[in-house]
Amino acid sequence: MSRQHYLTKSRFKLAAECPTKLFYTGKPHLYRNLKQEDSFLAMLADGGYQVGELAKCFYPAGIEISSLNSAEAEAQTQALLKQDQVVLFEPAIRFNDYLVRVDILVKDGNHFQLIEVKAKSCNSSAPEIVGARGDLLSDMRPYIEDVAFQAFVLRSLLPQATVKCFLMMPDKSVRAPVSGLNQLFKIERANGRARVTASPLAQQLASTPGLQPLLALVPVDEYVDIVMEGGVKFMSFNAPLPQLATEWAEAYKHDRKIEPMPGKHCGKCEFKTRPQDGLLSGFEECWQQKYGLTPSQLAEGTVLDIYNFRRKDQLIAASTVLLSQASH
Repeated sequence: MSRQHYLTKSRFKLAAECPTKLFYTGKPHLYRNLKQEDSFLAMLADGGYQVGELAKCFYPAGIEISSLNSAEAEAQTQALLKQDQVVLFEPAIRFNDYLVRVDILVKDGNHFQLIEVKAKSCNSSAPEIVGARGDLLSDMRPYIEDVAFQAFVLRSLLPQATVKCFLMMPDKSVRAPVSGLNQLFKIERANGRARVTASPLAQQLASTPGLQPLLALVPVDEYVDIVMEGGVKFMSFNAPLPQLATEWAEAYKHDRKIEPMPGKHCGKCEFKTRPQDGLLSGFEECWQQKYGLTPSQLAEGTVLDIYNFRRKDQLIAASTVLLSQASH
């Protein structure tokens, strides 16, 4: 399968963590990606699959766009969107070099509900999305920026449409009517992908009249506006979403590496090799490119290895990056 050159919502999220990562992603035979191999993270992702499947139960007439081929998925989506009213799961929305697969898209005439499903729980009566100063909370900002990017693509494709944005998350103020709710969803793995099937009981719980939904549908338009007006925060920078989307899409399309900007965030970089695995380390490439370090110097340790030290960014900004330099 040829490499797809679209800026997707997962690649947008990756670039918001570090734009240079766009160069390393999608090259499994060249660069090691530890997150794709971490069984614990895979288990957490399974929880997200289950919540996503439960969300679909609330829209029994929904149609799933199951094709993994972008062109096929886009064609199916466009054909179904010709209907006046329709609910789509994982529709492919493409505009120029942007492509997003929306979790749930509800169309009613020229009005759309864009729904992003997350496994993170919230209290529907008082969802905590902004802090005391009116800015987005750090753990919620990636979710809102994700929705904002999807809304940006959908509105670019359909400029005359009205788009309302929502997060759908488990409501911790609601008590589950049955125990072991997660067991109502069967997870199967095939060819490296997970497929979840909801049991009839799960579908019944979602459609029972008078039963308060286990998932909260939280309107987030005002928070999306914060991102669209105030910009996306990535690393220590802030820039308008359309500007970043254009820059990141162009870099990914042409396989151009965005200049590394090392910092303490590099400590969580997933593009690292394991000893003698024969793959390249994106982390090492960045630090070699920025500071001219040799592999042997990096192997001796960097300031990232200093435990519970809060001034890592200050040292890195001063080009004090090796442990041997920090000890002087």
